Amino acid sequence: MADIWSDETAGAWLLEMKSTAYALGLTPDRAAVRHLHWAAPLPRAAVAGMLADAARQRRLERLRLALSPGNRRAGHAAVLALSRTLLASGCR
Repeated sequence: MADIWSDETAGAWLLEMKSTAYALGLTPDRAAVRHLHWAAPLPRAAVAGMLADAARQRRLERLRLALSPGNRRAGHAAVLALSRTLLASGCR
């Protein structure tokens, strides 16, 4: 027996089966669906946090690529944008 739970505000879904769970969610621009979890069951409350972590990791990956050798100008703009985002979210 399977159950599907969704958090429409966060844009996340959890497919719950007897011994496994599959979590997926929308990207921040809500243009695509991304994989979050496929393993043992997990609490529904964890799904929104996993979606936020995935978005944060994606931003860090874009920053890493921007700072790669040969891309210095784009890197400065990416660092500035990330700094503004972190300050706006309360990170100090």
